[in-house]
Amino acid sequence: MLSTWLKNPANVVMYASFWMFLALTMALRSVASHALIGDNLTYGQALAVALATCLLWAALLPQIFRWSDHVSGENLPWLRTLATHVGLAAAFVLLSVGWRYSLDLLFPSLRRVHGTQSTVFVIYLLTGLGRSLLVYLGTVAAAHAWNRYRKLGVRPEAEATASASLTSPESPSPAADSFPSPAQRFLIKSNGRTFLVQPGDIDWIEAPGNYVSLHVGEKS
Repeated sequence: MLSTWLKNPANVVMYASFWMFLALTMALRSVASHALIGDNLTYGQALAVALATCLLWAALLPQIFRWSDHVSGENLPWLRTLATHVGLAAAFVLLSVGWRYSLDLLFPSLRRVHGTQSTVFVIYLLTGLGRSLLVYLGTVAAAHAWNRYRKLGVRPEAEATASASLTSPESPSPAADSFPSPAQRFLIKSNGRTFLVQPGDIDWIEAPGNYVSLHVGEKS
């Protein structure tokens, strides 16, 4: 999870540096694009808007990671998963546009679009839609990639240790009567919820890396 990764101070510095670099780049792009239409936008004004936008995104990204992990863990049908992400993406876009619109109300000097309030909001919605969706989709893709790595990745040192312990001649095989009796049920914790699974309900067992997945019907 991104929130866990950010508990390391060094990672926080890397995270903040990335958003600072992105804000500086966004400010340069804004100044260049406004110059093409004859709007004298200063770099300070553009940087203020870019920093405010990146601040919102940086605050929301850990929550998007958490939402994406929760949706993936539910093993929902793909249509329901798609509908969930569409709803979350729409909420993210509205938050981004509302945040940019509020900057105009709080700091009139940053306003570059004039007209009625509804017109200004629609303009910000149309201009910021693609950018906000790109940020959301990129975050979801990163969350899925991280979850796949976390579930399927095996650390080389752990794999080597396990292999050595299996092939070591000094490790005698346990006696048959030393194994515990079969469990009557398994207590499983997943996404903050607790489940009791009967052994007879398990279709097959998978060992992805350092984890174990019990497959019961369409759920795991």
